[in-house]
Amino acid sequence: AASVVFTRRGQSAPPFADVLKTVQVLILLFSLLSGAAASLDEYIEAGERLIKLQPGLHNFSGANISDSLTIIGASAGETMVQCAGAFAVTSALALHNLTIKGCQNGCEGRLGGIIRTDSGHVSLENVDVQQGSISCGGTGSVWLRGVNVTVNDSAAFVDGSCSLSWSNGHSDGELRISG
Repeated sequence: AASVVFTRRGQSAPPFADVLKTVQVLILLFSLLSGAAASLDEYIEAGERLIKLQPGLHNFSGANISDSLTIIGASAGETMVQCAGAFAVTSALALHNLTIKGCQNGCEGRLGGIIRTDSGHVSLENVDVQQGSISCGGTGSVWLRGVNVTVNDSAAFVDGSCSLSWSNGHSDGELRISG
C-alpha cells in the first residue's frame, strides 16, 4: 500500500518515492540542457533493453551485454557515445545512428576492441566507429551496414567460426581474419 502524507491544509502529498523519482528526472534533464555528458551506464545498469539517445555526448564505461540490447541515436553525426571500456557481447547488441568513440588517454593498449563478441550477435547500422575496433571470435556474428571505422591500426579482428557481413561502409585500418 502506498503511503500518503497529509499537509497542513489536509491535502495529500505524493509518496516519497514519487518525489525522489521526479527529482532524479529533473537532475537528468538539467544535465542534458546544461551540455553535460549523459551516462549510458545508468540505462544499462537499470536493465533497459531499448535505449533511445538524444543528440549529444553520452559516456560509457563498459559492460557485459548478456541480454538483448538496442541503442538508437538521432544520427551518427549528432549522437556520440564516448567509451572508456568495451561492449562485451554474449547475447545480442544492436547499435543504430551513432558515433562510437573509443578509449583515450592511456587505454589504447586494451585488446579486443570497443565492441567485441565471442558468442553473441552484434548488429551495427549507420554507425561511425572512431579510435576503436570491432572484434569477433568463437561462434559470434557481426552484421555491419553503413559502418565507417576510423582507427590507426586494425579496424576489425575476425577469428574462429565468427560470421562477418559488412556492406556500405569503409575503414582506414586493416581487417584481420584468421581461423
